[in-house]
Order: sequence, then structure tokens, then C-alpha cells
Amino acid sequence: MPDISLYIFGDSYAATQDNRFHHYFEYSWPRKLEKTFDVKNYAVGGSGPQDVCIDLHNLINNADKDDLKISTAIIVLPDIHRYNFSFYEKRNHSVFGQLNEFYKKSHYFVKDFLNTYDQEKYKLIIDFNKYYLDHTINWQIEEARYLSYFDNVARFFKQTLVWSVNPLTTNYSYQNIDIAPIDLLIYRDWE
Repeated sequence: MPDISLYIFGDSYAATQDNRFHHYFEYSWPRKLEKTFDVKNYAVGGSGPQDVCIDLHNLINNADKDDLKISTAIIVLPDIHRYNFSFYEKRNHSVFGQLNEFYKKSHYFVKDFLNTYDQEKYKLIIDFNKYYLDHTINWQIEEARYLSYFDNVARFFKQTLVWSVNPLTTNYSYQNIDIAPIDLLIYRDWE
């Protein structure tokens, strides 16, 4: 096994296990990295940024700090609107935080939600997105909050790279992380 360890965190852009997309994972960028590096992948499709922070927190509190200090963290920042509501039964249900009034009842996304949760919880998420959030400012605040957290935990790793699945809206500078847009990851020619 190679000496260099990579820790990967994120959603489906970084995951290597998901029943819906299993045929793609053989060709995914984490699988390519596994051929050269010792990869520990914590990414789960449908996860939100809170899930990524929890994974980082758990790793840092339970791993050998000397091992982390010689390792690289690759963090894919999921969509900011993947909120982690306390009633979710599965980790990948954070994706449902993106529900809004534009989704029709026939949409597979809504059907999946209603097959698991009741109409009242569906309405709660719709109303939360419609009435509570100012999407412009909230997006910037949430983005800065997560990037600041990643910048803080980066001190435990040799280096940290963050890819955001959405275009970044803030121009803050961070001392400990490198930030790149996700299109560099998706469209890169790996061969």
C-alpha cells in the first residue's frame, strides 16, 4: 500500500458506493486515486455539508493525529441547502433539504420523500425553504461557515483541498485550505 494517505469526504461527487450509480464508480476519480494512494473514503451520496463536518469531527477525534499530519484531506462541499433535519432516518436524506415549491408531486425526488416521511414533514421542508431562507444571503453565510470550519480542521492534515459542488459566492481568503470549483474535478481527463 502507498505511504501517502488520502481522506475523502463529501456527497455523490466523491462517493464510491451508491446503488443508483454503482456502474459509474469503477471509473470515478476516487477509484483512480486508489490505484496510487491509500484512500479512506467517507463520502456518501445524498449527504449534506453538516454530514461532512460530522465525519471530519469524528475522524479527528478518533484517528491517530500523527497519521493525519502526513495525510491529505479532499473535501467535496455538498449543496448548502442539504439541511440535516433531525427526523431524517438515513444520512443520505439530507438531499431532501433541497425540496422546494418547484418540485411537482410526480417528481421522483418528492415520491422518494413521501414514501419515507409523511405529508406534514414534506410541508415543513417546503415552508422552511419558502419562508425562512433568504437564499442569497443565507447561501453566502452558510458557505462561509462551512469553509471556515474546513479551514480550521485543515490544521490536522498535511494539506486540504476543498471542491464546492456549486459556484462559490464569497471571496474570503482562507489560510489552510485550497479551494477549487467542482468543474475541475468533473471534467478532468484522467487518462
